Amino acid sequence: MKKIQSTDNNKTVQHQNISRDYTLNKSKALIKKLDATRSEHLSFKLTGGGLRLFFSTSSFEVFKRACTYYYEHLNTNGGDNREIAFIPISDKNNKNAVEEQIKVSEKGFDSLGRSIKRKSYCINIYFTTSSVLINGKGLNIFCETDLPVIVVKMKECQINGKDINLNELNKIFEEVILMEKQGKEDCNNNSVIDVNKTEHLNPGTIQISNPNNNTIKSIKEDVSSNTNREPSTSSVAIPIIDIPDDIQAQVKDINPTNSEDESTCLDGTGNTLPQLNIRDFVTTLDKLTTVVTNLKDKVDELEISIQANNLSNASSIQILNDRMTALAKVRMQHDQQSMNKMQDIEAEIQNVNKNLEKKVNMLQGKTQSISDKIKLYEVETIKLQKSFMPEENLGNQCTPMLDEDQTIPKTICETILQEHSHELEQSINADINEEPQNPVYDTQPKLPLSGSRVLIAGSSVLKGIDPSKLKDYIDVHVHRGANVLDLYEDIRNMDLSTYNTIIIHVGGNDASSKMNVQQFVDIFQEIINFVRCQNCRAIVSGILPRIQCDVTEYNTILKQMCHYNDVKFISNYESFVYKDDHIAKSFYTTDGIHLNRYGTIKLLANVNKVIKVFKGKQIQHHLNQQNRNRYQSSSHQYYANNFRRSPTKPRYQPRSNMNTTDRRNFNHSGINPRNVKDRNDLNMNSRDSWENNNELNRQM
Repeated sequence: MKKIQSTDNNKTVQHQNISRDYTLNKSKALIKKLDATRSEHLSFKLTGGGLRLFFSTSSFEVFKRACTYYYEHLNTNGGDNREIAFIPISDKNNKNAVEEQIKVSEKGFDSLGRSIKRKSYCINIYFTTSSVLINGKGLNIFCETDLPVIVVKMKECQINGKDINLNELNKIFEEVILMEKQGKEDCNNNSVIDVNKTEHLNPGTIQISNPNNNTIKSIKEDVSSNTNREPSTSSVAIPIIDIPDDIQAQVKDINPTNSEDESTCLDGTGNTLPQLNIRDFVTTLDKLTTVVTNLKDKVDELEISIQANNLSNASSIQILNDRMTALAKVRMQHDQQSMNKMQDIEAEIQNVNKNLEKKVNMLQGKTQSISDKIKLYEVETIKLQKSFMPEENLGNQCTPMLDEDQTIPKTICETILQEHSHELEQSINADINEEPQNPVYDTQPKLPLSGSRVLIAGSSVLKGIDPSKLKDYIDVHVHRGANVLDLYEDIRNMDLSTYNTIIIHVGGNDASSKMNVQQFVDIFQEIINFVRCQNCRAIVSGILPRIQCDVTEYNTILKQMCHYNDVKFISNYESFVYKDDHIAKSFYTTDGIHLNRYGTIKLLANVNKVIKVFKGKQIQHHLNQQNRNRYQSSSHQYYANNFRRSPTKPRYQPRSNMNTTDRRNFNHSGINPRNVKDRNDLNMNSRDSWENNNELNRQM
C-alpha cells in the first residue's frame, strides 16, 4: 500500500484509503449513533486486545477532533521523533467513511546501526459505534504520555467561541439524527405514490368556479401576488394510529367542506375537484390537533399504568420468589431432619439387632450347654449302671456254690474290690505320668493328665509361643484380637474329641474395650460349661497386666468364678509387675500389650506349674544363686539357659589360684569336688550336667 510523505516537519504520513468488505447500513448506523447520544460520555474496558474507550456521540466528536489535532501538531517543535500515520477506512464502495486509524511508531537503531521500530501503538477510531480501540506494545506510552494531553485538548475545544456543553450537544445530535431518520422513512413511504400526485401544484392551473366567495378571492389574490415565488414542496406525513372508539366518533363528526358551498375546481385533465374551504380546513386541523393531544394523553396514561403494573408485577414476583425460597429452605430443613431421624432409627435398629443376636447366641449356648449336660448325665448314668453290673454277676456266680449256712467273709470281698480298683487306677496313672517324677518339681500342685492332648487357646498374647519347643501333646490356638465371645465361638467350632484339657487365656481385649464385667464372666462361664460337656477339663489363665488398662477387676471376678466352679486358675498378674505395682516392661514389646521372648517364657513357666508343657528334663539351679526374682523361691524350678554364666564363679580364673581338681573341673559350676567323697560320683554328676545342657541347647 503506497504511502504519501507530507511536506512539513512533523513526520506525519497519510495513507491511501482502505476499503472494507462490507457496505454500510446507514439505518443501523444511525440507530447506533442515536443510542450513543443517550449513553455515558466516557467508559472504558481493558481487554486482551488492548484498551477500549466508549463515548457518547458528542464526546466522541470532541475526542476525535482533539486526537487528530494533537497528532497533526505533535512534532511541530521538533521535540518528538515518532512517526504518525493517518489511515482512512471506508466501506466497500468507498462512499462512507467508517473508521480511521492513527499509527504511532518510534524509530531507533540497533547495535549494528540499522533502523528499527521500537514501541508502537495504533488508535482505531470507529465512526459508527462512537468507540476507540488502542492496541500495541506502546499502550503504556499512550496512557502515560499522550492521553493526558488529548484530554486537555478536549477541554480547550470551543464552538463559536463558547465552551462545549456535551449534554446540549448530544440533544442536537439526537434531533438531527431523528430528522435524518424520519426523512428516510418518508422517502420510503412516498416511493409508492403516483408521480403526478407528488408534483408541485401550479396555481395557474387551478380554476375558481364561484368568484363571489370572499375566501376564494382572498386565496386567489394571495396566489396571484406570489406568482413569482416557487410553490412549497413540503408535505406532512400522517402515520396510521389505532384510535379508540370514543375518539373515532369525534373524527367522524369532522366535515372538511361546507355543505352550503358547492364550488368546484378542475385539474389539468378536466376532472372536478372538491371545493377547498379554508375555515373548514383550519377547524379540521384544530380538531385533529385535539384528537392527537387526547391520543397522546391516553398513551401517557397507558405508559404510566403499564409502568405501575410492571412495578406491581415485579414486586409480586419478588414476593413469590422470596416465598418459594423460604419454602424450599423449610423443605430442605425438614428433609434433613427426616434423614437424620431415619439414620438414628437405623442405627438404633442395628444396635437392637446386634444385642438380640448376642442374646440369641448366649441363649443358644446355654441351651446347647444344657443339652450337653443332659447327654453327659445320661452317659454317666450308663457308666454307673455298667459299674454295678460286675458286682451283681459276681454275687450270682458265688451264690450257687455256697450252702445256705455259708457266707463270704466281708474282708475277702473288700480285698477283691480294692485290688480291682487299684489296678484301674494304676493303668490310668500310667497313661498320665509318662515322665519320671521330680521331687523338687512336684512340690507345686499339679492336675493329672488323662493321657490325651492339651489345647492352649487364647488371643494374640500367645502368638510368641513356638509349639515345636513344647511337648508333643500340646497344641496352641491363637486368635489375634479376640475377645471372650470370639474365643467362645472358636471353641464351639472345634473338634474337642482329641483333647482332655483346655487352657483358656483371654480377656485383655475385653478389659481394654471396657466390656461389662458381668457379661464378660457370663460368657466365660459358658465356655467352661461347654468344655466340660465335651468331657474336657478347663484351666483358666489369668489376664496379664497392660499399659493404661486396669485388669484387676476382671482377674478378681475370674478367680471367684473358677473357685465357684472348682476350676484351676493360673495367676499371672504378680509375675509381670514390680513391688510398686508397675508393669515389668522387660517382658513386653514396645506396645505394652504383647509379650516378647522373655515374657512368653515367663507365661509358659506359670502354665508349667500346673501342666508340664516344656520339652526336656527340668534342671535345678545352684543353691547359692543370688540373682532371683522377688516372687521366686528355692522351691521354684528353672530350665537351663546356656546363654548365662554361672554366678558363683567368673568366666575366667587365674590358673594359679586353682588347685588341680579345680582346674580339671572348673567348667562344672555348682559342684564342689572337695565335698565329693567318690571320684566316680563326681564324674557321673559332671556327665549328667553336660548331657542336660546339650539337650536343652538342641531344644531351644
